[in-house]
Amino acid sequence: MSSGRIYLDNCMTTMPAPEVLAAMQPYLTEKFWYPGSFVSTGETINEALNQFKGIVAKSLSAKPTMVCTQAAINLTNTF
Repeated sequence: MSSGRIYLDNCMTTMPAPEVLAAMQPYLTEKFWYPGSFVSTGETINEALNQFKGIVAKSLSAKPTMVCTQAAINLTNTF
């Protein structure tokens, strides 16, 4: 976003902080494997995903066993 502009429509999305982008970069360019896979690449990504869930859970004062989905409808269909 250019300097001097204010973006007021963060209802559906929010610009990620630079440190979030830096943490995500390897998973967007090199380590984009499916975490549910039983091969070593999937197991490695699943471990990283569980670590990230722990970080998010701690910041929300939630249990690290929380269910992460991409949309509310997925969560509704999970239970």
